[in-house]
Amino acid sequence: MVSTQSDKHLRLAEKILNEYPQCIRGLKFFTLECGCIYYYRVFRNGLIGPRLGIYRDRKDSPCEICMRPQEDWEGRVVDECVVYTIAFEIEEV
Repeated sequence: MVSTQSDKHLRLAEKILNEYPQCIRGLKFFTLECGCIYYYRVFRNGLIGPRLGIYRDRKDSPCEICMRPQEDWEGRVVDECVVYTIAFEIEEV
């Protein structure tokens, strides 16, 4: 079975969101032309975190370019994806 980029985003989101369930509301993913995924955390107050995370599949060889974040990484983005957690509570009056 071939994994799509959306599958990668969802697996990575599940892993990160499960690690930080109380403070992270979502993730903003950027897939680069080399296959690496850069991401920012979106906190419960709606602010985007200042630190950039980098993910690359273990089966792929290390990406020498992406493991050293550069100012021009935005120019290599081929796909963007945002994943949010949603929770609501219903109270009876």
